[in-house]
This record gives sequence, C-alpha cells and structure tokens, in this order.
Amino acid sequence: MSRSLRVATVQFQHRAADKQYNLGRIEHFARTAAAAGAQIACLPEMCISGYWHVPGLDREDLYALAEPVDGPSVSRVAELAHDLGIAIGVGWLERDADDVLYNAYRLCMPDGSGHTHRKLHAFEHPL
Repeated sequence: MSRSLRVATVQFQHRAADKQYNLGRIEHFARTAAAAGAQIACLPEMCISGYWHVPGLDREDLYALAEPVDGPSVSRVAELAHDLGIAIGVGWLERDADDVLYNAYRLCMPDGSGHTHRKLHAFEHPL
C-alpha cells in the first residue's frame, strides 16, 4: 500500500517588520496550497516578522518585533490551519517566557497542536 503526502513549499518577498502584510501573504499561499490539495504548506524562515532587516535592529526593536508562540501572529496561523484542515509551517522571531529571543519555526497542525523548532547557530549563541 502506497501513501502520499502532498506538500506545498512557498517562497515570497516579505516586508520588513510588516506582520499584517506578511500574514496576508501567508494566508493567500496557504489557501492556494489547500485548494491544490496540499496537506502541508511550508512557508519561509521568519516570514511573519521578516528576516533580512533583523540583524540591523537594536535590542528594543527586536523585543518589539518578537512574539511568544501563543502570540497573535502564530495564533492567527494556527486558526488558519484549523480552518483549512492542513498543516502550515511559518517562521517568526520568538520571545520566550524568559525573554530569550529565537529564530523559530512553527508547524501549526489542523487539530490545534503544533511543533516549534528554534534555530541556533554554533558561533552566535553561548553554550
């Protein structure tokens, strides 16, 4: 018995720190993926917050941009995953309960659960 899994991978030009625009693009591509029969839509690293401008931000701006995993942006994606009945993977700048920042990626499952990966670079973080 053979089983298949249809996955949509998406690349788009985010807008730096414009979460509402980026979430709109995420929704557009997730809906397109679901309509095409995809079971998972994988969107880019830090696609919610934007990526390339982040190294130039100061501490205050980083914390203003960051959100917890249960913040409004990831929650919006989780709701969309539920509504569409597909898994949606998105990246954002995460701020955890201890105020530590992470380049994080969340796979939001249609049943409301999710899985988060925090990216660490060997020479950028203390051991």
